[in-house]
Amino acid sequence: MLNYMLYVRGNRRDYDSWEQMGHYGWGYDHVLPYFTKSEDNLNPYLAESPYHGVGGYLTVQEAPYKTPLATAFVEGGVELGKKPNQVVQDDDDWKCHSFEMSQVTSIAMATELTKRDS
Repeated sequence: MLNYMLYVRGNRRDYDSWEQMGHYGWGYDHVLPYFTKSEDNLNPYLAESPYHGVGGYLTVQEAPYKTPLATAFVEGGVELGKKPNQVVQDDDDWKCHSFEMSQVTSIAMATELTKRDS
């Protein structure tokens, strides 16, 4: 069961198509810096990724617990021919990976955010 706030930005092609329709500044390359600036990604393996950021106001992380059903979704995608992907990235290739969430789930993290914003 999925019962938390998912963090999903959308597909790069959607942003690029909006810009092609005349909405200048809505292309993926234009909005990506705002996504990375706003993000405080707690996954250490994403710290060096050009698609994710740290230090922003939106805390993002993988769920601390994955149910067998969440694993089955990724395995099902692999069975359908999708590439497995441990690192969540926003390139043009479709991959299967677990979701990230945008929730602060501990008192220590909430306290740290309060201190940082004071």
